[in-house]
Amino acid sequence: MYSKCKAIIEAESAFNALSLQDIVAWNAMLSAYKSHGLEEETLLLYKHMQHEGLAPNQISFMIVLEACGNMAKRNYSYSSIALDIAYGLHSDIRKACYANDDFVNTALMSAYGNCGALMDVEMIFGALHVRSMATWTAMLRAYMDQGEVEKALSFYSQMQENIIVDDIMFLAILQLCSETGCLIYFKQTHYTLVVVGFDKIPFIVSSIITGYGSCASMLDGQATFAGFEEPTLESWNACIAGYSVVGKLSASFHILEELRMAGVRPDEATFVSVFVACSHCGRIRESFEYLWSMEKDYGLTPDVKHYTTSIDLLGRVGQLQKAMQLLKGLPAQADSAAWSSLLGACCMHSDAMLAEIVFEYAARVHADQVDTYVLLSNVYALNKCAENVT
Repeated sequence: MYSKCKAIIEAESAFNALSLQDIVAWNAMLSAYKSHGLEEETLLLYKHMQHEGLAPNQISFMIVLEACGNMAKRNYSYSSIALDIAYGLHSDIRKACYANDDFVNTALMSAYGNCGALMDVEMIFGALHVRSMATWTAMLRAYMDQGEVEKALSFYSQMQENIIVDDIMFLAILQLCSETGCLIYFKQTHYTLVVVGFDKIPFIVSSIITGYGSCASMLDGQATFAGFEEPTLESWNACIAGYSVVGKLSASFHILEELRMAGVRPDEATFVSVFVACSHCGRIRESFEYLWSMEKDYGLTPDVKHYTTSIDLLGRVGQLQKAMQLLKGLPAQADSAAWSSLLGACCMHSDAMLAEIVFEYAARVHADQVDTYVLLSNVYALNKCAENVT
């Protein structure tokens, strides 16, 4: 519970106060560090656990491997260090007799993939006696992440020949293709979905539309939407969101109007997408008109996500004081994302003075959250830049 509340300091205190620190407690602390993006602390705690004489188990390895991969993803310059750590973890896995564990192998493949060690991913996959959907997907992701288009497409065909891919697996593949933003992968998957007859499943359709938006190909997304005989609210939202991602504000508004004309009632997710489109295009007036319309016309109460996009918009166009006023006057307590958005705007517009105020206010509201101290480091960086300029 402590880690879920992001109270990492309290979590450490609770851990240190335990009279018996068993593997469950160590794993909980490892997970707390990892979930807060504290990869170095996660890996150091893992070594400390070993020095204390505790043997890592399946869960321990899964946590530290993810932390290792995240460290490489977070900063490319750490890839070499992260890879050395991954090799060390791989050795520990062999010694602990987890080399044939499916969950551990999947995590290990992901870690190597994030470190750019494609040959190591291939080596692990090739040595597997039994291959699960998870390991197939991890191998496919590694090819995609490294931009190996031909290998990825060839492997994808091999994958379909060797395992039964159901609708849930296709959903995972669609999401993977969306993350890479590669239209070739995505169209290949879409074609396969049509062949196997999964292209009319509502949640699959929504994912296809969303994916085309991520690949900046909303003409294909719109065609998919138009071919869906009974569009759901999720598919409408996906279409609006897709146009929002590529900054097509007029198209987002047009789809929203079509939704209304069709008698479909928008929900909170609909308006998040509309606000994102407004933010990308710098349209302040429309953003606040829709913010008021949510409650007035549809009885929907704007939440922190809706206000955060409006704050982001004001920050983008340089209206920092208005953004601060809106943030301080929110009906519900803003999360750290809202404060980060405003602080980012302060950095963008070189307003070190307001950045200090933003941090002080955020520290009072989120004093127990690690993210607050990330904000502080950004403030210091901004002030240093300002001093160098002056």
